[in-house]
Order: sequence, then structure tokens, then C-alpha cells
Amino acid sequence: MLAHDGARYQLAASQPDEIVRLVHGTLTVHVDPLGRGERFRVITGDAEVEVVGTAFDVTAQDDRLRQVRVTHGDVKVTAAGAAPEFLGSGQTW
Repeated sequence: MLAHDGARYQLAASQPDEIVRLVHGTLTVHVDPLGRGERFRVITGDAEVEVVGTAFDVTAQDDRLRQVRVTHGDVKVTAAGAAPEFLGSGQTW
């Protein structure tokens, strides 16, 4: 995981259900394919991004999800009050 200048985040839980809590800024994340029962999520105050073997950028501002850009693989974005959205390589939320 690469934190860009000024990113504020913390590791909230470790494997098998790893959670990174992003408050502000951008993280570039690369996750190797996960095993059965393993999860990796980036959460903000209003959303959750869950991955299974992928690379992506996630940006938050003032504890709100602003952008997700998938480099390769797939992610599931669940914003507060909205249905989950699935993104593939090259897609942006």
C-alpha cells in the first residue's frame, strides 16, 4: 500500500478480514489474490471498497469517499444508502 502525501489512514483490522480506515487523501493499494474466508476492505465514514486480488486507487476527503480507480482486477464499492457497484479494470467510481 502506498500512501500519497497527506493521506490519513490506519490499519483497523488485520487478516483474515483486513480493514484500512481512510479518512483523507489517496492510497494506492495492490492486493494479491485472497484465500477462502479472507477479505480486504478500505472504509471511509460513508462507504466501503472491498477487493479480491486487484490494484486500485481510493481517495477520500473529510471522511467521505470521493473516487475509486481500478488498475486491474475487480472491486465492490458500497456507498451509504446505495446498492453495491462492481468495477473492473480501467473503471472509475
